[in-house]
Amino acid sequence: MSICKAGMKVELDKLLSAWENDQRLIQFKNEEGLSPFFVACEGGSLEIVKTLANLNANIDHPTNKGITPLFIACQNGHKEIVSFLLAQKAQVNSRGLEGESPLFIACQEDRKEIVSMLIQHQADLNLPMEDGTSPLIVATQENHKEVVELLLKAQANVNQPQNDGLSPLTVAIHENYTGVAEILLSYQANIHQPAKDGSSPLFFACLRNFKESVELLLRSNANPNQLRSDGLSPLIAACQSANKQIVELLVNYGANVNPRGGVSPLFIAQELGSPDLVQFLLKCEA
Repeated sequence: MSICKAGMKVELDKLLSAWENDQRLIQFKNEEGLSPFFVACEGGSLEIVKTLANLNANIDHPTNKGITPLFIACQNGHKEIVSFLLAQKAQVNSRGLEGESPLFIACQEDRKEIVSMLIQHQADLNLPMEDGTSPLIVATQENHKEVVELLLKAQANVNQPQNDGLSPLTVAIHENYTGVAEILLSYQANIHQPAKDGSSPLFFACLRNFKESVELLLRSNANPNQLRSDGLSPLIAACQSANKQIVELLVNYGANVNPRGGVSPLFIAQELGSPDLVQFLLKCEA
């Protein structure tokens, strides 16, 4: 196993010759489910990978965690091995125990060329993890803008949410990745898509004090009065953060300073002891 991982071709040839290419050696798996072929793909020696494949090594045999040779080659950025495995018809949509696919890990690790190869070989663009995290969402979480664009050009679902209801756009806004958010919006991301608690992307941006994200969303026609399930508005969220600049932005884009029922923005500003905010809201006839 160590010979294969280290790429020691001469030593491998000697071992195979001594064993007369015995399939018990080729197909061996240790207690973790690792095979010689798997560790060769992990180590990055294309020559050894080809040698073992020619001796009928199982190119799709997973580890005990469901991880395939293609997955580990994608994770480690071994482009030539990925290309070889795909040419040998390796399972492009294999999944680990947590739902992780080769495309998912390539997106997470920012392996742009490998992502392109997987897409060309019909990888499922929307295949999620068990928690609902899609390749597009993980690329968004990691701020990998080029990978996000690759996926969207290939028609990945721009609005596919995680199990908690967070969409790719909401994830981008939650992390204040305005560059990724702009890309998602250019591909018609739903600017009003709520999470399970009803929080819109704009609500998250206000709650987390991200002025640049708030500006982007408002310029892109986000509704400043879209309420969370409990009736709270983006303006309330901004007042809770005592951010006068964001409050002014929201009001300038039509946020209602006198909502019906519930807690008012003025009450929040007074409770927080923010005189500038109180004065501004009073000027707006709150």
